[in-house]
Amino acid sequence: MSSSSIDIAYPVLVTRRADGFELRIQELLVIVFATNLSDGWRLVLERKQQVIDCATAAGLLDQIAAPGPLRPLVGADVLTWT
Repeated sequence: MSSSSIDIAYPVLVTRRADGFELRIQELLVIVFATNLSDGWRLVLERKQQVIDCATAAGLLDQIAAPGPLRPLVGADVLTWT
């Protein structure tokens, strides 16, 4: 199975920390810390691709956890978009 034939759109959970941001892909056990979201997003996507590439090289792609469901934001109804 090639990485292009699996769903690799994993939800990324973002937590604001005092010194920056924590971004996680729980299913892949990927976690990164960054001082800004742009760098964090780049890093988490790089790590995700590394996990997929390693699993592909080892012939274990079919054993990677499937993406989990997207979780609704708590209190999302109070957000306003302009």
